[in-house]
Amino acid sequence: MTERFWKILAISTLGILTLREINSLISPVPGLAQSNSTGNLYIEPGTVTIPVDGGGTVQGKVFINVRTGDAYGFPVFGPKLPYPGRQVSEDRALMVNPVYLGKFNIQNISR
Repeated sequence: MTERFWKILAISTLGILTLREINSLISPVPGLAQSNSTGNLYIEPGTVTIPVDGGGTVQGKVFINVRTGDAYGFPVFGPKLPYPGRQVSEDRALMVNPVYLGKFNIQNISR
């Protein structure tokens, strides 16, 4: 009786695992290189010159919201730094505010 039970259990387990694998072959889950937690932001590689209040310019990173077309610049305080390079204190990092650069009219792009 117990031998028959173990055979049925093994066969049913094998069947469930086989069905699960067939399902993943038929409709695989796509692998995502980045999450959508950033709100669909495209981060332009490298740094660019960003205009700031008062008529000056600084080096910064450009972020583009691909849903809305809004472009923002974040100062990075140097052409080689991909992040805000200064630290306010030992336990608090510098937080920079975005500079609104403009909007791409992505609704008029023909597909």
